[in-house]
Amino acid sequence: MTRQRVIAFLLMTTICGTVSYMTGRVVFSAVMWAVSLVGLSGLVTVDVSRSTRLVAMLATTLAFVIVSRVAPEDPKEAYPLSAVALTYVVAWYFMVLMAGAFFVRRRGPMPRTFPLYAIIALICSGNIFVEPQQDRVYMLVAMAVAVMTAFYFAAERRYPAGLRAAESLVPRGMSFLVLLIAMVGAGGVSAMVYARQYEINRAVSSLAARLYSGRSMGFSDNAMLRSMTYLKTRGAAELALRVFSRRAPGYLRGRAFVRPLRRRWYAARGKAALRPSGRRFEGIPAPAGGRNLFALGDGGLPRWEAFEVYPVRLWAKALFCPHGTTVISAPADELEIDECGAVISPSPLVGVSYTAYVPARGKAHNVSQEARESCVSVPAELDERVGALADSLFKDCRTTAEKITAVEKYFTSNYEYKLGIQIPPGADPVTYFLLERPAAHCEYFAAGAALLLRLGGVPAYYATGFVVSERSGYGGYWIARNADAHAWVEACDDNGRWVTVEATPAAGIPSSLRRSDGYYLWDSLRFGLGRFMAMLRQEGAAGLGRWWLRRLGDLVRAMFTTVGGLIVSVCLAGLGGWLVLRRLRWFRRRHVDPAVDRLHRLLGRMDRRVRKIALVRGRGETLAHFARRIEGQASARLPAGAAARWYQAYAAVRYGARAGPEDLAELQRQMPPGAQRRRAVRSNPGRPT
Repeated sequence: MTRQRVIAFLLMTTICGTVSYMTGRVVFSAVMWAVSLVGLSGLVTVDVSRSTRLVAMLATTLAFVIVSRVAPEDPKEAYPLSAVALTYVVAWYFMVLMAGAFFVRRRGPMPRTFPLYAIIALICSGNIFVEPQQDRVYMLVAMAVAVMTAFYFAAERRYPAGLRAAESLVPRGMSFLVLLIAMVGAGGVSAMVYARQYEINRAVSSLAARLYSGRSMGFSDNAMLRSMTYLKTRGAAELALRVFSRRAPGYLRGRAFVRPLRRRWYAARGKAALRPSGRRFEGIPAPAGGRNLFALGDGGLPRWEAFEVYPVRLWAKALFCPHGTTVISAPADELEIDECGAVISPSPLVGVSYTAYVPARGKAHNVSQEARESCVSVPAELDERVGALADSLFKDCRTTAEKITAVEKYFTSNYEYKLGIQIPPGADPVTYFLLERPAAHCEYFAAGAALLLRLGGVPAYYATGFVVSERSGYGGYWIARNADAHAWVEACDDNGRWVTVEATPAAGIPSSLRRSDGYYLWDSLRFGLGRFMAMLRQEGAAGLGRWWLRRLGDLVRAMFTTVGGLIVSVCLAGLGGWLVLRRLRWFRRRHVDPAVDRLHRLLGRMDRRVRKIALVRGRGETLAHFARRIEGQASARLPAGAAARWYQAYAAVRYGARAGPEDLAELQRQMPPGAQRRRAVRSNPGRPT
């Protein structure tokens, strides 16, 4: 054990402790530390060529890439960048490489990349929100890692054998001076960065917002009239949501926008806080695993439709819920709701699920007076010709339902759908769309319909979300892709309830696209692993136990309530019975004298031979009696006299003194050779016997 290996182990210990302390995840770090300790002891070492090391590193990289793809994102991490990159997984990856270095048999020093692995793991472990105490500990650990890195490389250096101790003081002194200068310089830079940490954080947040704006575009506090088009054209096939429900979810609203301003719509300014409800709702399971129930309206109904939503790499604070959602179960301590009923989370719910409960009878909420007032205003500078268009549409309408029908029919009859629209410079986008009737995408149809309905005195708002109709053939869930992003209108009907208004032509309404069975199978496996990992993170060992009990219950129900399950049950029962009988037979043989067992096998062979010539020993017939009975029989294939003498000899050996190997050999030798004659007769049926 060299000094360098000891320093390397101290580095590994520091990194394991820091990653555990900063992330709160102890198990993996503890396992890696224990593995490194075994490697340090030298009990297990292997000779590995450079090519083999490269292959092992590539395999490890591939394994962690797969983990990073199926692992749910952590909403507790600091920025979208850290959550998407899964920096915890990166830290664990380099910890695995560090642990593996202890098991490679080396004739020289340890790899020079070892401290680099430690530094990268340390950086990744600190990419979270930290408390002041954690901040100070992290800075001390960073300095300790820097010092240990210097000692690591110093331990590798070897001085010539003839160099006197006094002569070695100069290079050692120079090394110490360089280390001191580096530490002072690094400390100064760290202090400067620490003093400007808030400016740096804002800059990084701004960069992350620009990089990942596409994942929340259209679902933040404002929506441009090209947000849905951006999602549809950039990674259209990428998954956005997975939804478990009995029926097709259809329209899942994310955000509601009430104030139009040229190319943008803005959400309502005021939001009310939603606190966890302490009451129990009949028909809704009690929350578990850090979840809470939030009541949006009356929860006194006994029957509910549940829509469990899993966001997939969609960095948005909006909760996508169906129309009429009354109760929400979510892993949050607080939610927000705007005056139109859209629910927002203070932080993005990524990597976890939430469940929206809708009354089975379709009971909807009454529209508040505040929502009515905020959903009827139109821009003061709106072109008068748009008002004239609204008057012509509604001149024969008496009810709100008639006005909604008139608007839908107007757009579907006079417009065409097309992704993208060219607006002349200086023109108001919605006014140009309404008056010139160019082909456009869903956002223009929704914005135009909302303005026309407001001009007709109907409260309406601009809504964005997804239209979900694609079902996975294996996972039992519904899928929403970026291509399913959509904009529509919610209007207040004569009964004071919000209803969906679809003004986009049929070509622009997202519809189900069937993929291959292989795709759905792979997505189901990947999603199942992601759900399992998320459950472990949220609920721990208790959740794991509940998961196994649920899976066992599902298996038992499937085995006894389906035709396929019954067939499998019968087959498994038969297989189990066969295995039990085989085990019992083996158990009996195990407790029988080997000599007696061999005698039994010889007797069985002889019984089968004489049975071929219609001589069968009775159930209670002794061997001596059977020998006398067959003594007078004759057969060309098996002489009866020889058979009788063999049975008499067998009885003498079996019931006499303990049979020895020579007795068994003699019985086998005396057995009449009828098998060869039988084979000859079977192969030559015409030969005389």
